[in-house]
Amino acid sequence: SSEPVAEKEAAAASSEPVVEKEAAAVSSEPVVEDVEPVIGAVSPYSDEFYLVEQEETGIYRGRIVGENQIEVFLTQSGPHAVVGFSPMMREGEAPEGCG
Repeated sequence: SSEPVAEKEAAAASSEPVVEKEAAAVSSEPVVEDVEPVIGAVSPYSDEFYLVEQEETGIYRGRIVGENQIEVFLTQSGPHAVVGFSPMMREGEAPEGCG
């Protein structure tokens, strides 16, 4: 469809900025909860697992370090690139059939 191109040309002609996607808010406050749709796989031969975000470019690589603990690295490329490490502990009881 040529509609987005036409919108950009019209905006350029009128000297109005074109915003294709709103930038994410930047905050120094820690994130305590978030939801990201992911798919992944766990190795049947080691303690490693991989997850990929379905709506962004994030790739999680992790390992199981104990019955209730995992360590996870996140990498995400692009204009708002992210690299991080998170040790995570399970709180409460494990669901039936888990660990």
